Parts: sequence; structure tokens; C-alpha cells
Amino acid sequence: IRANRDLSEVNFISLTDAEGRQHTDILCGHILEDKNELWLGTITGGVFVFTVSDSLIFKKQLYKNTNTENALTSNGVLDMMRSRDKMYLCMEAGINIIDVNANRIISIQKKNGLPDDRIMSTLSDGKGNIWLSTLSNGLIQWNTSANTFNSNTVYNGLISDNHLFGSGMVDPAGNMYFGSEDGVYWFDPDRQIKPTHIIDSILISNCYINGHPFYTVTGDTIKS
Repeated sequence: IRANRDLSEVNFISLTDAEGRQHTDILCGHILEDKNELWLGTITGGVFVFTVSDSLIFKKQLYKNTNTENALTSNGVLDMMRSRDKMYLCMEAGINIIDVNANRIISIQKKNGLPDDRIMSTLSDGKGNIWLSTLSNGLIQWNTSANTFNSNTVYNGLISDNHLFGSGMVDPAGNMYFGSEDGVYWFDPDRQIKPTHIIDSILISNCYINGHPFYTVTGDTIKS
């Protein structure tokens, strides 16, 4: 739906692919103001790109295509973010980086060193790090200069390793917020996330050899 501020004019946009299939499963969107473009990510149809003028004009569709390397790794787009001249797409199969000037697509997946292929949201700290929340493997810090990945989990202080799609934001102070199945957590990316070194207590109840009691444990006492 496209509308002006006072809702006096409302237009409905139909997302139809080259095979005539309509896609109503929009999950995310981003406006490239310098290019007058609107990018819409869907669950099953990849990305639809429109030129923004007095009306929205369909420009192209980016989707999974096994016949070319310059294509998305999946048609499911969970979130998207722009950083400088690149669009970062969170996919069900890794993360896809699109050069908006050259229209070149690069994919980063497990086979390239990414700890998890299921990326739910992404944020940039503006200092060369891209932060990627995952479906079930915590938060990944990607140093794009060194091309290294650092995984953060509940053992680093996260409240959950399981994140929600499209649930991430940066506040004016630079703090990052991510939504998980157990709530929202936030942190300052300039301060390194450190392990909490949580070690569970070990409790011995009984000891057996060949099915026969070897020791009996009563409270803090072990008797043979």
C-alpha cells in the first residue's frame, strides 16, 4: 500500500513475478532515497524493486536462480539493511550482499565460515562490523575488514540464542537492540561482549558397577 500523509490518496501495489504469481508475503522493506528506489523483501518471492516517482514503477525482481551465480541463495528474505553502497539481505540460507551500483550479489554462508545460515536480522555499527542475529545460534559479529566471525551466545551474557526475524535496531547513542524468544536485550558494540563463564554444579546421586551400588550418596557424604 502506498499513501500520502493525510491518506487522501491510497494506492495498492501488486507484487507479481515473471511467471504471473502474486506475492503478498512482504516481511521487510527499505527506501534508497538517493536512487529513488523501494526494496521489498518477501517470504517466497525474493526482493521486488520499484522506482519511486509520482507512482511506483516495477524495476526488477531479485530471486534464487540456479542458472546463474549472480542470484539470491534463497527466496525467503527475513530482513534487510543498507550500509554505504551495499544492501545486506538476511536469508534462510546465509546473508546476501548486493552492490547497489554494480548490481552484483555476493553470498556468505556456512561454507564461507559463517557460523549459522539462518540469519534473522542485521545491524551495522559503522566501524566495519556487521552484527547478525540467528535463529538458534546466538549473535554473530562479522568483522568485514578481516572477514572474521565471532559468535556470542548465552555464555557471553545473551538472554537467548533464539532470535526473531526483523527484530533489531540502533538507537541514537549507538546501542544495539535485538529481539529474542525470551525478550529484548541491548548492548554497546564498542564494549566487547565477554563470556560469563557459567559452570553448572555437578551433583552425584549414586555410583554403580555392573548394576550394583558402589557408593551411596547421602547429602554431602559418600559411603562405600
